[in-house]
Amino acid sequence: MTPSLARAALVLGAVMVLVIARPRNLPIALAAVLGAGASWLLHLVTLRDVVHVLGLTWNATLALVGLMLLSATLEANGAFRAAAHAIARAARGDGRRLFVGLALLTAGASTLLANDGAILILTPIVAELAAALAFTEAQAIAYLFAVGFLCDALSTLLPTSNLTNILMVDTLGLNAGAFFAHMLLPTLTLFVAGTGALWVDLGRDLPRRFDAAALGPPPRFSPGSWRATWTALGLLFVGYAAATLLRLPLGLVVLAVGGGLLLWETLRDAVDAPALLKQQPWSIVVFAVALFVVVFGLANAGAARALAELLDPGGRALVPALVIAGASVALLSSAINNLPVFLVTLLALRHLGMLTLDARPATLPYAALLGANVGSKLTPLGSLATLLWLDMLGRRGLRVGWGRYTRLALWPSAAALIAALFALAVTEHLLH
Repeated sequence: MTPSLARAALVLGAVMVLVIARPRNLPIALAAVLGAGASWLLHLVTLRDVVHVLGLTWNATLALVGLMLLSATLEANGAFRAAAHAIARAARGDGRRLFVGLALLTAGASTLLANDGAILILTPIVAELAAALAFTEAQAIAYLFAVGFLCDALSTLLPTSNLTNILMVDTLGLNAGAFFAHMLLPTLTLFVAGTGALWVDLGRDLPRRFDAAALGPPPRFSPGSWRATWTALGLLFVGYAAATLLRLPLGLVVLAVGGGLLLWETLRDAVDAPALLKQQPWSIVVFAVALFVVVFGLANAGAARALAELLDPGGRALVPALVIAGASVALLSSAINNLPVFLVTLLALRHLGMLTLDARPATLPYAALLGANVGSKLTPLGSLATLLWLDMLGRRGLRVGWGRYTRLALWPSAAALIAALFALAVTEHLLH
């Protein structure tokens, strides 16, 4: 290990310790900013590097802001609360049917609103639902954990379903249509395998029956908000298609739709925009960008080159190459965080693609993406969505320790990731 790589690893390690321990309730964004400052002082990154990182991540950052606005508006106008209430009614008092219904709702929310937006909306709604139905803490955690897990694991279908997806499309110059074609079968497989693994893992805590009458009347969701919601979602799909054809930044599309819906609902007095904006966890945006800078210093010091050597498939068959790539990124993501780890992975893959024709760069990035999106669920540190989920649960008095979380996440994460990687291998044979 070179001295610069050792310094970069120490800086990243210090940031992770501060994020986990949070001495004196230190904000995680401040911990990442301090790490970025240390990287600059130690000459691990230059101001030019910082500008380069911003150039690589600005589209993903805009998408995150837009999705936060869109998800906050949809939560405030009652769209998803009404949907969750309807699902609970349709379950007819069957706890397992409710589990499947919420899994389907999570799949749709994660695909359209990305993992962070979905988890910001669904976590409080499911918590309210559990309280209204008088679930025990173990029963409430079972539903909340399943929703939180699937928000990340199913954020693989569209380029905008996760910030990692946008990073991949931007960094490697991929076509959004090709992205969808590669990820369709793995995403469907993730839903089946992930939901099935969660069913096995959490089934003992799911209530057999619940009193549907305790739900009360349907929550308020006005016809005007109904029209505005479906119009916004329709415009989002049209915007995705236009961005794909015209090669427009996806972040601008999401920001325009999210900001437009918030403005429209504010003009209708359906939501309180100043209150919504004040409630948003904007520090997560700062945390992500600062952590990108810290990890870019690690890449500069040789980590990207080392990772490229690990991911290089050489003479391996397709399936072992995909499994090694997915598992490696999964373990690194769960130990650090999937966003910065995946950025280094993309730099490594771009480097690898220039070095060898045998690297199959058209296939390996998707395996690495599955590792980042699914494997990151192994620990709470793995994704920003999980950190948000834990924070929201803590504010509601529901405590899930890191040990308990990891025990719950181990089996579903491993089962879903392995199944998805095999589905990706099938897709590769079908497409190529």
